[in-house]
Amino acid sequence: MKPLPTYLFYDLETSGLNPAFDQILQFAAIRTDAAFQELSRHEFRVRLRPDVIPSPGALLATGVTTMQALTTGLYEYDAVREIHALVNQPGTISTGYNSLSFDDKFLRFAFYRNLLPPYTHQWQNGCRRLDLFPITVLYWLANSPLLTWPSLEDKPTLRLEHLSHENSLADGQAHDALVDVTATVELARRLHQDEGRWADCLTLFDKTTFDDRLAHLPHYGERPYALLIHGKFGYDQQCQVPALHLGQSNVAGVAHLWLRLDRPELAQTTPSTIAQTTWVIRQKPGEPPFVHSPHSHKLSEERRDVTGITSPGFGASRNCWPPSATITSAALSTTASPPMPTRPCTTAFYPLPPKARAPGSMRPLWRRRLIRRRSLRMRLSANWRHVC
Repeated sequence: MKPLPTYLFYDLETSGLNPAFDQILQFAAIRTDAAFQELSRHEFRVRLRPDVIPSPGALLATGVTTMQALTTGLYEYDAVREIHALVNQPGTISTGYNSLSFDDKFLRFAFYRNLLPPYTHQWQNGCRRLDLFPITVLYWLANSPLLTWPSLEDKPTLRLEHLSHENSLADGQAHDALVDVTATVELARRLHQDEGRWADCLTLFDKTTFDDRLAHLPHYGERPYALLIHGKFGYDQQCQVPALHLGQSNVAGVAHLWLRLDRPELAQTTPSTIAQTTWVIRQKPGEPPFVHSPHSHKLSEERRDVTGITSPGFGASRNCWPPSATITSAALSTTASPPMPTRPCTTAFYPLPPKARAPGSMRPLWRRRLIRRRSLRMRLSANWRHVC
């Protein structure tokens, strides 16, 4: 019998930003039914491990002192086992705000570190993941009247604390896990009022619908093109990038490769300048950046001119290639080994080619990890000598 789905809204407060070297300090969760009626809530703190040096910024944000972190809460092993049981309850949809980029990574590292299966909460027994941040981005792009959209210094912001303050989602101090979870649940209730848009957003997290979505995109020749939508593209880019689908990559899991079209230098691309003038985005099905039919909402006039976008799609006709984004057939023929950018980029993009990397990054991964561990031990030893 298929288990009834429930939402487990959760939030973490951590000792820093690196899931490999930091740890969870506070966990809070609220389980609801499909109508967002609360079923149970959970909240506990986790004792700081002696080998972890907390970030001062993280402690200031959470309001926890070092002594409190060292002396109060559950031991990490006990806390992580409890979290693992919660997120792996059959039918659980683990939901957070920006959780795919941050919280879920901490969970996977914590599970692995404590000898627990790190991925079962993503697929086993009807369990899956959901992130409200990219859903909120889609509602913002559609100018949804369900929320008052905040701004900071005349620039849009979709940080949870700003949304909560502007829309009275929850009372309490931001960066307290339980307060943030309460705000996330109320945000989901507000967004769910537009049931059609909410249902469409949920399908974006379903890997099985990706091929169908790709097949319904307009094509240039044999290649579909679309808008990729992701909060990490930045509000100055309206969180969206026009891109041409290059193909599929099976390196480190199935992923699709997209050529970004709004770069002015793309028009000057030749076989010898591919690495300098092109930008390829790696996208996994069911994860941001999400593929959306191309249209011109909220794109600046400059970017429309560069890509040749006119509503409802690129160019004047459905199969018209943007004249300013013309690229030689020789350059497109290299898509079996897609070009890689030569400028810094986020984790959604390809890494820098070897020649552009710092000398230290050329060491094997195990060697870099060993060096970092030795550095941490030296810092710990120095700190304890100072205390003694």
